[in-house]
Amino acid sequence: MEPIWRGLASKLVNFNPNYGGVTVLVLGAMGSGKTHLLLNIAAKKVYEARELCVWRGLLHAQAYQYFPDIFIHVKSGYTLPVYDEVFTMWPRLRRGCLNVVYAPDDWWLEYLLELSERVGEEPMSVFIDEFEDIAPSYSEGDTWHQLQDLSRALRAFRKAWVNFYVATQNWEAIDYRILNKFVYRVYLPGARRMRRSPVRQAYINRLSLGEFIVEERGAIFTGTPVRFPPMPHVRKPIKLKLMSAKEPIIPEEKVVLVAEDYSPVPYPKQLINTGADRR
Repeated sequence: MEPIWRGLASKLVNFNPNYGGVTVLVLGAMGSGKTHLLLNIAAKKVYEARELCVWRGLLHAQAYQYFPDIFIHVKSGYTLPVYDEVFTMWPRLRRGCLNVVYAPDDWWLEYLLELSERVGEEPMSVFIDEFEDIAPSYSEGDTWHQLQDLSRALRAFRKAWVNFYVATQNWEAIDYRILNKFVYRVYLPGARRMRRSPVRQAYINRLSLGEFIVEERGAIFTGTPVRFPPMPHVRKPIKLKLMSAKEPIIPEEKVVLVAEDYSPVPYPKQLINTGADRR
């Protein structure tokens, strides 16, 4: 009989409607491949599963560098040197590409809470690198209460069919109430073992670049490391800094949470081709 842990890695990628959305915490040192692993999963979701996929845009624009087909959304009231569309409340997601969203941290909290209330008619995936920015430990005031709501929302993601993938170098930098809600933990080189994990630190220390161990929270873990390839560069490195706009860019619009089919459109405001015009 095949060991039960052999199917763990596939659970990160293959959506099971009988279970629902998965929550995955990726841990590793700087340069251990956290972003590349998330991009590998995103590629399978976009091109094979044809899921709606949302990626948190950051300064170093990893998705821009490594993902062939992206569509960059920027929150109204802010601007970027490169973008495809401005949105007021929620982005209009495109299928067949990675929807890269540039917005402030407090917006992401609101968006995740909104997604937890969606009807699970079709799966979608959300990817957030440097998750400690969104859910920091030792928060206070309104943020503390919002993170309490987020901890409940993560549990609701299963029925809402939201697959949620986050990455961090240090799990202690994330709010403890939220840490407990991740069903799957992924260890990459340089990661520190989480408390009460069945994975020994010695196993993690033996990992090479391009390898990881999957743990199903407090229960089983992959007996041998799982390998994944690095994503090749598709564009030159660029920095995309989210900056405040001096005045509103577009008027208020109706809230849209449904997806639109992805299709090429002209980009008069773009300085650099993002690849979103590819079929």
